[in-house]
Amino acid sequence: MKFLFVLLMPTIMWFGNLPQFKQPSSGVLYIGVENIIHIKLNGCNPEDVSVKVSAGFVYKRDDSTFVFNPQVEGEELKLKLYYKKVLCEVHPIVIKKIPDHMLELDGENKGFIKVTDLNKLGKLSLIYPSDFPVDLKSTISNFNLMVKQANGAVVFSTTSQGDKIDEATLNYVRKLSRGSIIMINNVITYSPRNGQVRMNITKEVVVVD
Repeated sequence: MKFLFVLLMPTIMWFGNLPQFKQPSSGVLYIGVENIIHIKLNGCNPEDVSVKVSAGFVYKRDDSTFVFNPQVEGEELKLKLYYKKVLCEVHPIVIKKIPDHMLELDGENKGFIKVTDLNKLGKLSLIYPSDFPVDLKSTISNFNLMVKQANGAVVFSTTSQGDKIDEATLNYVRKLSRGSIIMINNVITYSPRNGQVRMNITKEVVVVD
């Protein structure tokens, strides 16, 4: 019996130090972006650690980080973690489209702003839905602001740095009258994951009484 215990003990210790997915899977990965998969090595040799998916390809970024960029929305897949060809963990995942996010100007109400609220202007914000992945959220680097008359003629145009309208522009737009339209476009955002990205969004805010 002692001899049997001595033989089994190294095996038990080896299986007790397997790598793990570092964070519990939410069950959702997103199409068209690099989904980062972190691995807790638990002292294992990273050369012997691999991650595979039931459809597609996962590539290794560094010793404990893998990346999966799915291309088909709605797929139900399995993410598998291996050590020395031994299956350690399996996580079921669903591929979804990244939830839409919106632009919002201080003082507006669903695309309208009262003349008396023009003094509240100052910041452009990105509004995210509750299920938007935190690591994909961005900050605004710069954006274009134009003012149009009710007939569509552009009477003012400028570029603001960061997420705040500069003081000279504020002095102009605070004097706008009913029917004027504030238009925001060419918004450049930044995130550590994706770097600088131009948003394909044009926002209009109509000045009302």
